[in-house]
Amino acid sequence: MERELSNKALMGDAMGQFSLNIATGLLGLITYYYTDIVGVSAGLVGTIMLLTKVIDAFADIGMGVVVDRTRSRHGQARPWLLWMSIPLFVLIILMFSVPDVSPGAKVVYAVVTNLIFFVCIYTPIAIPYNSLMALTTKSPALFCQIHLGQRESCRYYGSDRVHSRCCRLSAFRTVVQTIRQT
Repeated sequence: MERELSNKALMGDAMGQFSLNIATGLLGLITYYYTDIVGVSAGLVGTIMLLTKVIDAFADIGMGVVVDRTRSRHGQARPWLLWMSIPLFVLIILMFSVPDVSPGAKVVYAVVTNLIFFVCIYTPIAIPYNSLMALTTKSPALFCQIHLGQRESCRYYGSDRVHSRCCRLSAFRTVVQTIRQT
């Protein structure tokens, strides 16, 4: 059986999972940031996350329909990955930049930035990326190779890098406090 994709294309696809996991790993620290740095109660942060995820579940379905209907010279999924990469970066910065305002305004800021991030930025990246395998190949063997080989290794490697080396909580606290002081 002839291969449909080169090794370079397979690794490029896998690196998408690596970058998604870096973004997800950073967002794993958002509860710490909201509770310990910003000062929002843990129960309220949990409620914000629950609300965001419930709304995001419906957005995921809608995004699947949008990807199915996308027609461009780059295909169905790739344009979304290109269009949303810079907004992803900007929104992560905004989520970790809560202004020094009243406690109620901080909660509103957290809700709004989380909703925008998950519904308008992360969903339009994650859903098209996860549909790439089905859009790229019809070969079950290559499908398994992409999923089990490259993507899974980059998934674990990406999340490991974020949690164990890049964002230790003590270093994170120091960086955030330094930024807030300037």
